[in-house]
Amino acid sequence: MNDIIYMAIMGGRYLEAEKLTNELILTNPNSETFFLLGTIKSNLLLSKGRDYNEVIYCFEKSYSLSDNKEETNNNIGAFLFCIYQQLNKLQENLKDEAGWNLLKTVVGVATSYIGAELFEKSESAFGALTAGVTAGIGVGMTFDGISEIGSIAAQFEYVKNLKNRLEEYLTKKFPSIKSKFQSNINFEILREIQNKYSEKLWSTNEIANIIEKLEDTSQIKIKVNSSPLLIVLKTPSLEYVVFCEENIKVLNKIPLIGVMLTELSYDEIENIKLDGSDFESKLEISFRTGTQMVNNGSPKILNNYKLTATLKRSLNPFKSKLAKQINQEIKSAIGISESRQIAY
Repeated sequence: MNDIIYMAIMGGRYLEAEKLTNELILTNPNSETFFLLGTIKSNLLLSKGRDYNEVIYCFEKSYSLSDNKEETNNNIGAFLFCIYQQLNKLQENLKDEAGWNLLKTVVGVATSYIGAELFEKSESAFGALTAGVTAGIGVGMTFDGISEIGSIAAQFEYVKNLKNRLEEYLTKKFPSIKSKFQSNINFEILREIQNKYSEKLWSTNEIANIIEKLEDTSQIKIKVNSSPLLIVLKTPSLEYVVFCEENIKVLNKIPLIGVMLTELSYDEIENIKLDGSDFESKLEISFRTGTQMVNNGSPKILNNYKLTATLKRSLNPFKSKLAKQINQEIKSAIGISESRQIAY
């Protein structure tokens, strides 16, 4: 790497580094230079007008020109996984006012997001990081210009979409690291539970009719048709807990007001445990975040949300040892990736 470019990157002067690298490509368009340009453009992705496709183009070009495609491919994955982790932390900060105020204290680059944990996770997924990867990370993604994207909500959506695109690219190109992103949900087991204990659980037709009535009441689109229903439970406060392939939806009819919809991502599961006796088993699932809205109002971000679900078809609890058995099977189907702890 050119010493002047290296110093610009380590000083967080990515625009300067980009200009110098563009000039270098005109005279020496090799694999290393395109990889370098990809890392610089990645660190500038939080600025208005930046294009994710340019980043991918640079890395794909680097791969096509490489004499050691296995190493180059690994370097691309390791670097982009570092970018993904920074976006993940940024998204967490954008979720609440306290986090956003903390974010505003960081000037220019995301130095607070660069640490041993970031490198350790990338090494866990891709092996020892090369000098090209660590140098390209520099001092982290720059925050210069993120406010130009719009409101905090607009920034949140931008970061979320960017993170999702990176996740899609990485899991498609590197299937072996899929567990680093997602909870290990076994949808087939959930479907088997529904079929095996159909007389003890709501049928998908029953819950579909309930949802249709709730939608009519609240004018809220619950959107379960595009995400197949797997299993339905109920909370002690008589909310419906709908396990879909896309996420978990909690539906609560509020008298004289309408319907409250809570949406919870499997990827946000932090803890799962069984509670209660053999004869009245409860499933407790803790989520880092979720969203909640009443009728068709604005969604509200939830932090540290705990969901307690029981097996009920009516006001009388379904009490038997079978309840615990079903809950244990549900718990086993909703595995958590290695970075999260399951409480037994």
